[in-house]
Amino acid sequence: MQDDLALLTQRTVDTIEHLQETADQSLQRMLVANRLLCDTFLNEGKVLVCGSGPSAATAQLLCSYLLHRYDLDRPALPAINLSNNSALISQIGVESSINDIFAKPIQALAQSQDLLVVFNHGTRAGSLVQAIQAAHNRGLRVLAFSCRIGEDVVSLLTPEDLEIATPGSGSSAVEAHTMLVHRLCELVDRSIFGSEDVSS
Repeated sequence: MQDDLALLTQRTVDTIEHLQETADQSLQRMLVANRLLCDTFLNEGKVLVCGSGPSAATAQLLCSYLLHRYDLDRPALPAINLSNNSALISQIGVESSINDIFAKPIQALAQSQDLLVVFNHGTRAGSLVQAIQAAHNRGLRVLAFSCRIGEDVVSLLTPEDLEIATPGSGSSAVEAHTMLVHRLCELVDRSIFGSEDVSS
């Protein structure tokens, strides 16, 4: 029991330290990310979001906050979670290539005023690589939440894109990306709607 408590304590301290390190190197870039999302919405674009494995849950979290709300009661913002269509993903994976699961919907749905947001916690990034390439082919900018071992994704980004990196990978990156999603949604709400409730 005491060993378990010591382990929990150490893991919690490690998480706090990792979140602090992520914040130290990311918060200035979050201001740029906020502008990317706000410009997208104000120019009648939508946000397409994807992530594989545990990062699919982070993608779903961002979309739910944008489509419904974070803390502020306000109109919905257009966001599509490309990680959430299990029938489409399984069909593409079986009949084509698992790396095409996000690229094909992007080819069909994306317009030049849209923004692609990808979450990469460090494993099986082939589908994200294809997604970024498809987004660029459609004229989209990319916001990439990356990690320490995400070089294959980051190497595709252009000067018009934005990377927000976390110093860890795996579950540590997922935790850090979740924290960054919370802060980003606060910024978007404040920037577009102000600090008061604007329920429609």
